[in-house]
Amino acid sequence: MSFTGIGFLELLAILTQLGSFGVDANPKAAPAAEIMKYAPAQPDYIVYADLQAVLPNNYKALVGLPGKLKSPAAQASVRKLIKQIEQTRGFAKGLLGMDPITDLKSVAVFVKPDRKRGLQFIAAIRGKFPTTLLRKVASLTQGSTVNVGGSMALNLPGGMGLAALAKDGTLLVGSSALVKARLNPKWKAAKRPRGSTGAKAARVFRGKPFFSLISSPSAVAKRGVQRRVRGAGAFVRDLLTGHKFAQLSLAHNGISWTWADVGPAGYKRAVLASEGALQVFRAMHFAARGVVKFGFAALGSYAGKHKLVDLLLKHQKQLLKVVTQVTGNGRFKVRWRKDPRNHTVSVRAWAKELTQVIPLAAVIPGIAAAAYLGVSKSESRSHHPHPRAKTTSSSMAKPMFRAPVPRLDVRRTYRKVKKTYLN
Repeated sequence: MSFTGIGFLELLAILTQLGSFGVDANPKAAPAAEIMKYAPAQPDYIVYADLQAVLPNNYKALVGLPGKLKSPAAQASVRKLIKQIEQTRGFAKGLLGMDPITDLKSVAVFVKPDRKRGLQFIAAIRGKFPTTLLRKVASLTQGSTVNVGGSMALNLPGGMGLAALAKDGTLLVGSSALVKARLNPKWKAAKRPRGSTGAKAARVFRGKPFFSLISSPSAVAKRGVQRRVRGAGAFVRDLLTGHKFAQLSLAHNGISWTWADVGPAGYKRAVLASEGALQVFRAMHFAARGVVKFGFAALGSYAGKHKLVDLLLKHQKQLLKVVTQVTGNGRFKVRWRKDPRNHTVSVRAWAKELTQVIPLAAVIPGIAAAAYLGVSKSESRSHHPHPRAKTTSSSMAKPMFRAPVPRLDVRRTYRKVKKTYLN
C-alpha cells in the first residue's frame, strides 16, 4: 500500500484489523488555559486537534499490523507504507531536529475576520521544537527572517504572515500583527470573562476532546456570508450565521455539540436537528449491517457477469466481518441540556468507544466504489492496451486502483477565503 495505490485484496485484509486502531484518552492533554493562551480576545472560529491522542498509538498499531495479517501481499503493502513514513520521519529528524509522530502535541487555530486588515488568524502548535527550527526552515526554503521583540520570526510565503517560537516553546504561525503582539515581552493572554467566546471554548476543552470546531461569528463574518450565500444556499447561510455560539467536539468515547441560536425559532430547529442526528446515529448501526447483507443477497443474481461482483462475493465473509467491527448496537448514552430561555441546546452522546456512537460502516460503500473504479480502469487498459506496452508479470501486479494525491495551495486558499467573506 502507498499513498497513491492499493490493491483491493490488500485493503480488505487491512480493514479486518480496524479494531487495532482508534483514539485513546490522553491523560496529558493540554489544559483549557494552555490551549486558549494565544487566542485573540474574541475569536470567531477555533479549530483544535489533540495530535497525541491520535498519532502515536495509531502509528504503533500500524507498525504491528503486518504481524496480524495472513496475506503476504497485504503485509508487503503495509511495510511499504511504514517505510515511507519512516523516511519522512528521518528527513524531519535530520533536517529539522524533530519527530512529527512523537514531538507534535496539539494544534489550535484561531480566526478573526477584520474589516480593515482582512482575515486574521494565528495557529498555536505545541510540541518539542528545537530552538534552531526556524533558522533551519529558513535555510531550506531560502526564506527571510525578521527580529521581533528579540525573537527571530520567519516570513511566510506571499506575505501571509509570520512564524515564530514563543518563549514557552509554542510554534506560532499566523498574521503578522497577531504573531508580533504575542512576541512582545509585555504581552499577556486575553482575559475570558464569563459568557465570552473564550470562556465557552475553555469549557469545551475541559472535556478533553481530541477534535473541536467552535464558531461564534462576529457581525463582520456574518455580513460577509450573507452577501454571498443566497437563494438555494439559505440553509448554509442559516447554519453559518444563525447562531451566537456553536461547537462540535469528538472525544475518544463519543461526540458532543452545542447550539446557541439567535432566536426561539432557530432554537426549536436545533433541537429537532439534534433529535434527528441521534436517531440517525442509532439507526445507522443496524441499517449498515442490513443494507450490506441485502446487497450481498442481490449480488448473487449477477455472479459471473462482472469481475467486481465476483470479487465481492468471494470475500463476502470478510466484508461482513468488517461491517460488524465498525458498528455497534446503537445503545449509547445521551445527555441533553435544553435552555429555551437562552435558545441553547447541548447534547453529549457517549459509549465505551467513539465507533459505538458513530458507526464507521460507510467504509464499505467506499470500498465498493473504489474497487469498481479500479476494476473498470483495469478492464479498460486490457481492452485498449498501449501500443508499446508489454504484458509482464510485473505489469499485472500493479495496484487495482490509484487514488489521486490532493495538493493544497495554502496561498490560493487564503486569498479565496479572504475575497469571499471579507471584501
